[in-house]
Amino acid sequence: MSKNIEIAKKLYSDEPAIKDMQGYTNKKLKIWESEVVSYFPVNSWILDIGCGMGREAFCLYDRGFRITAIDISETVLESAKQFAIESNRDIQFLLTNGLDLPFESDTFDVVII
Repeated sequence: MSKNIEIAKKLYSDEPAIKDMQGYTNKKLKIWESEVVSYFPVNSWILDIGCGMGREAFCLYDRGFRITAIDISETVLESAKQFAIESNRDIQFLLTNGLDLPFESDTFDVVII
C-alpha cells in the first residue's frame, strides 16, 4: 500500500496538479456539495481527507464549520496553510494520508473525501 501512497503523493505534488488546484482555491462549493452540506449538523467539526489546496475546507469554514484538513502532498498543504493565514481562517492542515489517521475515534462529526 505504501507504494500506492507514494505514487499518489508524487502525482499531487507535481507542478501541473498544483497549478490546476490553485484555480479552485477559495471558490464556492459546487451545487451538489452545497446540497450535501445542508445535511451536516450546525457547527460540526469536519475532517477533510485529501484536501488539496483547501477549496472545500475554506468554503466550509466560511459556513461556520470547524475544519481539520489532511493531504499527502506537503507542497499543496504549504499553499493552503499560507492562504489560511493570509485570509485569517483558523483551519488545521496536517500532512498525513487517509489510511493512517492520527485521531481518536469519534473525534469528528463529519468526514468528507
